[in-house]
Amino acid sequence: MGGQLERLLAGQPLTDVGPAPGSGHLERDVLLARVGGYLDIAWGMGMAGQLDDPSRALLVMALNVAPQHPRRETFADIAAALELAPFGPLGMGAVALAAAIAATPGVTPAS
Repeated sequence: MGGQLERLLAGQPLTDVGPAPGSGHLERDVLLARVGGYLDIAWGMGMAGQLDDPSRALLVMALNVAPQHPRRETFADIAAALELAPFGPLGMGAVALAAAIAATPGVTPAS
C-alpha cells in the first residue's frame, strides 16, 4: 500500500493488483448475527448492572432455530455457554463466551 501511495503522490500510474477480494468467501448468517446483536446488548446491560430476564428471553427466542438450520450446533453451543453462570451481572463470563462462539462460528475447539 505504501508503494501505491508513493506512485499516487508522484503522479505515476498505479500498479494493477487485481480486483478487491470481496466478501464472497465470508459467510453471514442473519440469525446468528441477530444472536450476536442480542449478546452485545446483554454485555452492555450487564456492564451497567442491569442484565435481566427480558434480555435472556430475547436470547432464548433467538437461539431457537429450526432443526435443519446448518449452524444449529453453534446455536446450541451458545445456549450451553449461557447456562454456565447465572444470567445477570455476575454471569458476564458466560455472556462473553457465548459472544465469542457467535462471532466465530467456523472455529472448532482445539482437541
